[in-house]
Amino acid sequence: MKSQTITEPIAKPVDILMSDKSITGGTLLLWGQSPDDTKLVQITLRFANREISRAATSYLVALNYIRSELEKESQLLRCYGNSRNVSSSGMGASMGNGEMAYRCYLGKKGDMKDLVSIFDSGQDVDPCSLKEQLEFRRQWLLSIGVDPDRKVYPWKILFLQHPVKTTRLFFKERLNK
Repeated sequence: MKSQTITEPIAKPVDILMSDKSITGGTLLLWGQSPDDTKLVQITLRFANREISRAATSYLVALNYIRSELEKESQLLRCYGNSRNVSSSGMGASMGNGEMAYRCYLGKKGDMKDLVSIFDSGQDVDPCSLKEQLEFRRQWLLSIGVDPDRKVYPWKILFLQHPVKTTRLFFKERLNK
């Protein structure tokens, strides 16, 4: 998504799952630059005569602030950014001000075909709390061999995939230092 001018936000429809399990329609207004601080993006959620607005360094961070406000009243957004198996990545965060994220599947690494806009919705959206989403991310990382509690060194991953080639590269780099 290209950055928009401050005066022209993009409107995206979104459903909100209310505490009584009913669904209310709403609108997300997306600014590529916050009207208050051009170094930030901004999201405003409008629904049921309410408005929640947050500015942050990326759309995903701003969306998570809005999700936190909704969760206080047991309300959930029905979009990929609020889906249990959707997680941000470095590449997704750098695309469209943090608008893209990966659908994650246990035992399977992310793939380009799994990229989704956090504002879109689909049949596979599984709305959940931030805490539940973070717990799924942890389970997913463990399922693909990444310990989220330990620092991962690129040599370790390369070695597991190509042990002989990686050993040669490792020692070659060590000798050149």
